[in-house]
Amino acid sequence: MLRLEVRDFRDLTRWRWVLTDAASGAFVADHEVRLDAADWQFEVFANLPSYLRWHVAPDRRAAEEARIASEVGEWIGSQVLGPVGAALLRKRPARGACRGAARNRVARG
Repeated sequence: MLRLEVRDFRDLTRWRWVLTDAASGAFVADHEVRLDAADWQFEVFANLPSYLRWHVAPDRRAAEEARIASEVGEWIGSQVLGPVGAALLRKRPARGACRGAARNRVARG
């Protein structure tokens, strides 16, 4: 079992993931997240329904949603998860923990 924690949380654009073995506490991977709030992918990540409502024509919704989901999924993999994402895939199952002030800030957005 793995443990994924948020550390050094600053805001929704800056934090660090730390992935450890839940039983031993051994380090598995980490990733310093530094997102640019001006990137369109961040806008999608932060509020998908709003982005789709303003940027997708109703007659092209299915195709555009699929394209956007694919592009943002790749962005999340590289920018949000980084090497932690690959480690999670290699070492399943995993669980996440968001403690203290970070949990409160994430919940409030």
